[in-house]
Amino acid sequence: MEAADDAITRRMKMHLLEKKGKLFYTIANDFTGYTEFEKEVEGEEETKVSGEQIISDDLFERTFMKGHKSAITCMDWTSDNKSLITGSKDCSLIKWDLESQKKLFFRGKKFDKNFEGHNDEVLCTAISPNGKYLVSGGKDRLVRVWDIHNQT
Repeated sequence: MEAADDAITRRMKMHLLEKKGKLFYTIANDFTGYTEFEKEVEGEEETKVSGEQIISDDLFERTFMKGHKSAITCMDWTSDNKSLITGSKDCSLIKWDLESQKKLFFRGKKFDKNFEGHNDEVLCTAISPNGKYLVSGGKDRLVRVWDIHNQT
């Protein structure tokens, strides 16, 4: 019986940490990416070939940036791969400039329907191909279109 109590206690602690956004999971130590590399073929000129390659974790410098007050529910890269948009359970979206580490907030307010942003969790994001607009959908059953440069 004591083992069952320990398991329940452990699960409740994990649930509480997850609710506060303080529980982190390691998803992977490395990943497989597609890259172009030069390959010599006998009797022919060098040819660019796309191939699968395991990319080592040592190749990347890790940077941790904080901004959301609750768990992140979705993310999307800009077309130039210099910025990342994240949506969260805190009803907000953040555009992260990965080079300068600056943040641009698109705020929401839980349960406030008079507020311009989302009033419940953000569930999905998409960025227009020209990088001018951000579209987000939320648990509030609304789809919002944002002008990324003017934050409106």
